[in-house]
Amino acid sequence: MPLGIEHVAERNNGLWPDWVRPGERDLFATILGNGSARLLPLHIDPKARAVTVAVRVLADQPAFSKAVRFIPYKARYNALDIGPGVHIPLNFVPSRLFSELRGEQQVRAMADDKLKPLAMDSGAPIFALSPEQSALCTLSATTPNGKPVAARRQVIRQEYPTFGDGVDRQMLDTLLWRLIANDGGPANTEGAVELGLRCRTGQWQTANYDLGDRPWLIDLERLTGQQPDPAMPVGVLLGRYRFMDADGQPLSVLPAQFDNFWDYQPANDRLAPFLVDGRYLRIAGQPASVEVVKPGDITIDRRWTLPAAETPQHAR
Repeated sequence: MPLGIEHVAERNNGLWPDWVRPGERDLFATILGNGSARLLPLHIDPKARAVTVAVRVLADQPAFSKAVRFIPYKARYNALDIGPGVHIPLNFVPSRLFSELRGEQQVRAMADDKLKPLAMDSGAPIFALSPEQSALCTLSATTPNGKPVAARRQVIRQEYPTFGDGVDRQMLDTLLWRLIANDGGPANTEGAVELGLRCRTGQWQTANYDLGDRPWLIDLERLTGQQPDPAMPVGVLLGRYRFMDADGQPLSVLPAQFDNFWDYQPANDRLAPFLVDGRYLRIAGQPASVEVVKPGDITIDRRWTLPAAETPQHAR
């Protein structure tokens, strides 16, 4: 070739010349749809006297026409009429990894046959349940005589799996439930407490829900039949309902607004930052179906005794 031609990018530390703006190559390739439309920045030998550009006419009419919408990333994220085209992970670094770096001991969800309360000495026992177990298990607290105890259960942390082969790091795998008194203190300050855990089998079934023309936007009120509770832990909802893609893989959820995407805390997620207009839920991908878990027979019915808390005069 008589002309000395070389890539400008290689001579300019990878930077494009002024007449080719970053992203133009990708833009035209995307518009064409097959990746073959490219701009190649060239440096022409200064000794060249002329450059001839030949254009071959392949058709006398446009092959296609497509409306192009230019919006910044934040506006694109917040645009409800545009579905996420990829499986977007919520956690780039799982909360469990942060906890490990801080030296905290991690707890994983227990298998059904190994379920038992943890931290009994604290007076506020903890159960480590998966999202599905959280939907299928109930926790009770009574006195030894069978009277209900003024206590409540509370999700204190939700965990994402650590890195590993075949692990979907955007899906919650553990919820830590803690039994506490209504005033927030230990549950056994007024005496011994009988803990009860009852779990059922569960079977996933296709929910009676029409995804419509915006499958990535779920109407929770229509799906569940009731107004969504902003205080509900995300993991509890994902234990009752699954949003499946075309390959049969469950999808997670996205915060309602771009700003929430960076601000929310995965360790104590509630539905509030995920709700759009108080009732819609954004899915991280394109769901092809919605499934709901149907409770079956009781398979676990266990009880444990939480001793009464020591009073100061009896404390050792």
